[in-house]
Amino acid sequence: MRKLILYIAVSADGYIAAKDGSVGWLDEVPNPEQSDYGYTEFYGSVSSLIMGNKTYQQIRSFGEWPYMGKESFVFSRSEQKAYEHVRFVTDDHVQCIKDLKAAAGPNIWLVGGGQVNTLALNADLIDEVMLFQMPVVLGAGLPLFPGVKQTKPLKLIQSKSYASGVTLLHYQL
Repeated sequence: MRKLILYIAVSADGYIAAKDGSVGWLDEVPNPEQSDYGYTEFYGSVSSLIMGNKTYQQIRSFGEWPYMGKESFVFSRSEQKAYEHVRFVTDDHVQCIKDLKAAAGPNIWLVGGGQVNTLALNADLIDEVMLFQMPVVLGAGLPLFPGVKQTKPLKLIQSKSYASGVTLLHYQL
């Protein structure tokens, strides 16, 4: 069975994006080591990605689709304009995740955003969380898990600090 792994950056006060959905604050974190924080290795370990429509729209605004060669699923509540590099899923998002996890192959990256994170967490479908806590306080924004229904204990399996002040907290659920 494939694992669903949430690999995501979060501000020190628990936000994954500013109020308007922007993530430009991530570029403000100094990175003297020019570290990719394990991204290249992680990216090579997944074959599928899941994200919400708002996250998809944000990524599309950056230019060329960055996930060529990966199976990309965008969860939306309404029909979207077709885009050759993604499959839009408008119904039974939980079953879609279950089906992807049951298929053979490498792991699945839960890209976000918050609503999709919460959907997967509430359905007990997330296997691991790789949380990169950034040394930035936003004060307000889009939370990592808005509307979680119950307490979810996490087991810390790895932590790592970087010279930039970024801390990886790798949890198993």
